Amino acid sequence: MFYNTPIHTVALVIKKRRDPSEGDNDVLIINAENLSEKQPHVNHMTDHHVSTVIDLYNQRKTVDGLSALLPLEDIVANGYNLNTSRYFDPVIEGAGISIRDTLQSLDELDAKRCAVVAQIRGTLDKMSKGNNSQSQELTGLVRAISSSNLIK
Repeated sequence: MFYNTPIHTVALVIKKRRDPSEGDNDVLIINAENLSEKQPHVNHMTDHHVSTVIDLYNQRKTVDGLSALLPLEDIVANGYNLNTSRYFDPVIEGAGISIRDTLQSLDELDAKRCAVVAQIRGTLDKMSKGNNSQSQELTGLVRAISSSNLIK
């Protein structure tokens, strides 16, 4: 909401007196982090986004990912911290890549790396057999690099 600033904006509404039917021992937290259009220097809330926030406020109930009606005891237990990350699970978007698939990909990449290193070493052996001083200098340089942590 603030121009050229990446911080999240928080609106805190405090009511001195509430209707007893609304409860007097709870706090409504609305997570509007994703209720905006992302723009280069500022996030903009459209009329639809504002309407959604107002509806959440008026409904005064928990809606997954958007609002949480919390007992005061929960807020006390969290040290009076009203940061939304304490009360909402992070939304993780993506293809849902499994750990098993990731490990298999890493194994395949490691096998390819080993093949490339073997090919480099074979080429170095061929080059080192030549009498050319330039080849020997290049071979020494590449061997020094390959013996470092860059190529294992």
